[in-house]
Amino acid sequence: MKQPLASTQPYVPLRLRRTQKPYEAEIGIEHLSFGTLHLTSFYTVLYSISNHNPTCWSSTEKFLITNNFLCEISNMENNGDVQMTAEDDVQEEEEVTAQSVLLAIEEAWLNEKFAPEILPHRSDLVDCMLQQITHMEENMKRLDKEDLRLMIHRMELDRIKYVITNYLRARLEKIEKYTIHILSQEATRSSEECYLTVAELQFAKEFLANIEMLFKTIALQHMPGNFQTFEVDTLTVKPNLQAYVFLRANDRINGIIVPGSMDEEIDLEPGSQHIIQYSAVADLVKSGAVKLI
Repeated sequence: MKQPLASTQPYVPLRLRRTQKPYEAEIGIEHLSFGTLHLTSFYTVLYSISNHNPTCWSSTEKFLITNNFLCEISNMENNGDVQMTAEDDVQEEEEVTAQSVLLAIEEAWLNEKFAPEILPHRSDLVDCMLQQITHMEENMKRLDKEDLRLMIHRMELDRIKYVITNYLRARLEKIEKYTIHILSQEATRSSEECYLTVAELQFAKEFLANIEMLFKTIALQHMPGNFQTFEVDTLTVKPNLQAYVFLRANDRINGIIVPGSMDEEIDLEPGSQHIIQYSAVADLVKSGAVKLI
C-alpha cells in the first residue's frame, strides 16, 4: 500500500461528535490532513464516512473534512507527486478560496431550502464550484488507484455535488410551484435585479406554455366558447411569506418589527437564533445578514 505523503500541517488533536442518533460516538482525528493520519485513525474516519449519511455531520465536522480535502490536493502538488508549473500555481490560488465558496453555497442552499419564496440566484457560486470540482477531479487522477485518500476525496466530491444539485433542485421546485407569480414578479425587475438565471427564466416560460397547452388539449377545447380562455390569474399560486422560519443572525441587527405584536421591535445579536415570520426578515436573508437553518 502506498504510504501517505508527509504533511506540512501542524499536529492538531480534534474530537468530533455527530449531531443525530445513532451518530453520537466521538471520533478521534489526530492530524489536520488526511495524508498524515495514523493508520488506525485513518481507517476509523474511512469507516465512519462510508457507513453514515454525510448530511448528518456537524458543521465543524464538515469544515474539517472539506478543509482536509482541499489541503490534501494542495499538499499533493507541493510535496513532489506533481511537477509544479505556472498554471498549477494559479490553480492552487483558486483552491485556497474554494473553502469560502463552498461555505457560501452551502448557506445559499439552506436559505433556498427553507425560504418560502425563491431567492436571488447565486449562479456565480455554482459556476465557481463546478470549476473547482473539475480541477479537483483532474488532480485526483494523479493519485494511485490503491491510495486510500482517493476514496476519501471521492466521498467529499460527492457531498459537494449533492449540495449543488439540491440547491438547483430546490429552485426548480419553486419555479414549478409558483411559475405564474415568479414570472410576473420577474417582469418588473431589471436585468441586474433578476432572481432567475437566463436558463431558469426560459424553463419557467416553457413550463407555463406547456401547462397552457395541456389545459387546452385536455379540457378547454371541449368546453363552450366562452369557457375556452386560459385565465392565468385564476391559477396563480403565491408563496406564504407569513410562514415561520428558524434563523441565525450573522451580524448585529437592530429594530426588527415583529408582525402581529403591536409593532414590537427586537434586536438580533451575532450568532443568536430565532423563530420569526419570514416576511419580517426576507430582506435580511437576501442581504446575508441572517441565514436560515
